[in-house]
Amino acid sequence: MTLPKGLAGVVVDQTKVSSTQGAVLTYAGYSIKELKNAPFEEVVFLLWHARLPSAEELNDFKKLLVSKMVLPYETVQLMARIAREPQHPMSILRTTVSLLGTTNDIERDDPPRILAKMLTAIAAIIRIRNDQPIKHVHKAWGVVENFIYMFSGNRPTPEQVAQFNTVMVLHADHEFNASTFTARVVASTKSDDYSCLTAAICALKGPYMAVPMSRFSRCSKRSGKRVRIRFNMLPKEWLVVIR
Repeated sequence: MTLPKGLAGVVVDQTKVSSTQGAVLTYAGYSIKELKNAPFEEVVFLLWHARLPSAEELNDFKKLLVSKMVLPYETVQLMARIAREPQHPMSILRTTVSLLGTTNDIERDDPPRILAKMLTAIAAIIRIRNDQPIKHVHKAWGVVENFIYMFSGNRPTPEQVAQFNTVMVLHADHEFNASTFTARVVASTKSDDYSCLTAAICALKGPYMAVPMSRFSRCSKRSGKRVRIRFNMLPKEWLVVIR
């Protein structure tokens, strides 16, 4: 059997997690139209379990994620040092994720822990690079509300939470792209979750993968309904489309 160089056109695997076939984004069989008002936590639950949660399951899942958002003190200390260096933010995130994988914790490979702490780490990197103090998690708030507060420094309005929730839902999964493929290669060696995620971030950092939000915005202007998002810490408006 002859395979093309670079594996172009080679089917590596199949997935039911997400699809963009026919220019329609679906998650586990649900179109983005059906999920456009769903909480981010509900979409994550769907992607992980291939079904929507009950009201009780969703409430418990929201509390679980928020409870795991706090970063270890040692991680924050190292981030405070490396995040001030003149380097790519993805390099800082890569090192932070790798460091989180060294924690002596029985829940170290727990997916909710990884997701929750990733959000806090991203927010902390933004704060440190702007010479601003890191904000703490509010246990009574949701994941999206906490995330916005931790990177902006201000409690968001319900409208801002809803708008940014849309952004996070749209970016919750991106099929079998290069970073996903990289993570799968590492996972096939039975390596730990943090090694897989660190490798995926390395692939995501590349210019062919790290498509700027501005490019996404330009594409989104062509059709559909615009949702305009503005936060003070962002240099430009974000435009998001739900077709």
